[in-house]
Amino acid sequence: MITEKRTKLDDFTKAYIEAALFSSTGEPFGDCEECGAADKLLYWNPQRRKHDQCLECCPYGKPTDAPHEPPLDDCYSSEDISDAALVKIIADCAKFQKENEESISSEFHKSKTDNEIDSAAGRDFWLTRNGHGAGFWDGDWTEPAATLLTDAAHKFGECNLYPGDDGRLYI
Repeated sequence: MITEKRTKLDDFTKAYIEAALFSSTGEPFGDCEECGAADKLLYWNPQRRKHDQCLECCPYGKPTDAPHEPPLDDCYSSEDISDAALVKIIADCAKFQKENEESISSEFHKSKTDNEIDSAAGRDFWLTRNGHGAGFWDGDWTEPAATLLTDAAHKFGECNLYPGDDGRLYI
């Protein structure tokens, strides 16, 4: 059943997931070149400057001055989202769309298609609810829809994707 849900996501939910992946960071997951274990890999190895060793194998450890971890979409895709996280994402997106249908369908850009509006709304829902400095309020949505959608997104509260020890993404 969850496999079918993955393949039948609407444009709103696809854009929401896309925004979650490009705006979130996390350690890559893969096979350690040193020990071969499937594990989270170090993003910043001062000698090699690539992610290829797990923390256990890296002789340098994880430096405290390491740059930010890479965006999740560098190493993960929507296929890596755990079933439990996907169920929550689908439920949140469906609820937001249902509760805000009128504001989403309000005049956004006269040149936008319904699919483009749904995609913009999904992306802005993720960005707004998580305080990413962009979203419904940044000028693309007309008033009063911009304010109504911003307030509605904030009511959902923040949520974040993170990589688990199994290489799947969780909320």
